[in-house]
Amino acid sequence: MAENKNLECCGKPLEFKLQRGHYWQEYIPETAECLGCKSYLERKPGRDNAYQNKGDGYHCTKCGSETEVVVVSHPVWARPDECTGSGNVVPERVPYCPKCEERPSTEGKIIQMQCAINN
Repeated sequence: MAENKNLECCGKPLEFKLQRGHYWQEYIPETAECLGCKSYLERKPGRDNAYQNKGDGYHCTKCGSETEVVVVSHPVWARPDECTGSGNVVPERVPYCPKCEERPSTEGKIIQMQCAINN
């Protein structure tokens, strides 16, 4: 992983805040807004690059490339001990910079549903 450095916009450091998510998500971003230009940025926690919304899409702050998105599929299992499920999947959009980062896998984590068992 790259060294974590403070990112700036309009000559001022950005304050990133970790967003909430679910245990199975691949991408729970840290987000920031530049108070000068009102630009919105997000990044993977601890990274030295971010994705900045420039109106026509998100661009990498490190190299300027437009980000790409991979859809990660998370299978839903009803009973993890029996590996059973409905066949449903929950799609998750995961951004990445094609020049600075590896393309994420499309195979997601299993979402385990809590089943009520009546005795």
